[in-house]
Amino acid sequence: MINIFILFFALFLSAVPVMVILLSRNAVLQQRQSVITALLKSLTNKRVGPERFDALPSFEFVKFKYFIETIGNGAVTNPARDFKKWHWFVSAIPLTIILFLLSDLTLHTIARKADGNYSDPHFWFFFNENSHAQWIVVAGFAAAHLNIFSNLYRAVNNFDLSPASFIESTIDCLLGLIAGLLVYYCSSILFPLGFFSGSGLLSDVSGKSQFFLLVLFAFAAGYYPDVVKRNLVRAARLSAYKEEDVGLFKAYEITPIEIIDGIDSSIRRRLEDFHINCVQNLAAANPLMLYVETPYGVYQILDWVAQAQLISTFGTAKTKELWSFGIRSIFDLERVTRDPLCQDPDFIRAIGNILFPGLQSVINQGAMTQSSIIAGVNNVLETSHIHRLRQIVMVLSDAIGDEYRRLPFIDNRRKMYCDCEAARSKPSRPTGGGNETTKNPRSSTDESKESELI
Repeated sequence: MINIFILFFALFLSAVPVMVILLSRNAVLQQRQSVITALLKSLTNKRVGPERFDALPSFEFVKFKYFIETIGNGAVTNPARDFKKWHWFVSAIPLTIILFLLSDLTLHTIARKADGNYSDPHFWFFFNENSHAQWIVVAGFAAAHLNIFSNLYRAVNNFDLSPASFIESTIDCLLGLIAGLLVYYCSSILFPLGFFSGSGLLSDVSGKSQFFLLVLFAFAAGYYPDVVKRNLVRAARLSAYKEEDVGLFKAYEITPIEIIDGIDSSIRRRLEDFHINCVQNLAAANPLMLYVETPYGVYQILDWVAQAQLISTFGTAKTKELWSFGIRSIFDLERVTRDPLCQDPDFIRAIGNILFPGLQSVINQGAMTQSSIIAGVNNVLETSHIHRLRQIVMVLSDAIGDEYRRLPFIDNRRKMYCDCEAARSKPSRPTGGGNETTKNPRSSTDESKESELI
């Protein structure tokens, strides 16, 4: 009776998770297709037509990931051709068999530990009664099971699950288990004391320590098979193998995305499902793709990406100093250098001292002009991912409307400022019949405009 229960439970642990993964993928596909269609409808209006939004390469990448083509006034139609059902079935067979056998072994091992009179079925004869190798397999399988379905869940969430994902999971599972067993049997040869004596008892301290370390290694090998593979190749010292410079890893560290204003550890875990592990990944991410694939708002994501681009470009230390000037994103810095209302020589000089600390003396002495600092800032703004983010922001701003770019009184002050500057730049005209020229007297209108600006 117990054997039948174990067989059915092992079948449940091996087949049901695979079916859940496949059904979840189809549900994710349908849900995100509806989000893309709703996004296109909500952001197209009289100001921005569907053709303007369809022209965004970022949005095209999103559509091509979940659809195959677009026709008829921007309406998304014709779902993408997907894998055949038999593709999924054939690729999932090896993984299901491996999971079934290992689940059965795990359950029988637990049953024998709980009941000393319990006898294993005949197909586990190679694990004798006093062998501890089965616990190595159980530890490795428990870790591999967690790693397999966490990776498959991430693939579903990121919508890059394919039949090859199941084959890769099978290989990783076998690699971790084989590595654990190899270390176990090699240790039994090199260190025959302790629990390797064959008594099956862990009465001495050395035996318990050896067993604990081997179980811990088996669990680590099952959960991190790639690490095991990389270290095995490195330990083999193959002549044609290109080794890694470990010193570079210490010199260059990744910047965690928690330093972004608005991102905490829970959001980071959610973004890690989409392979966004550091600030650089977020800076180069497609904001519209993140909006479709995550529960966060489009403007929230745009702000995160703009912050990440500033940090990725200038580093955390300089960005922290820029925050004291109200500059928290790459577009805030661009506004300072290109918006007449925000341009001020002292302000730009202070920013130049932060961005170019090695040239502080040159900047303070005036040898480096305002235009030189602006040129240095503009140079770092000419990257493709900043261009893409700027394009998205501009299209969304056009959808909102030009009248909402600034508050009305700020817009009027800007217009008066431009009028005053234009009046000052007018050339002087000759008066009377002489050759001398006199400056054009300032009108009362100009004076009133400047007083309003002040």
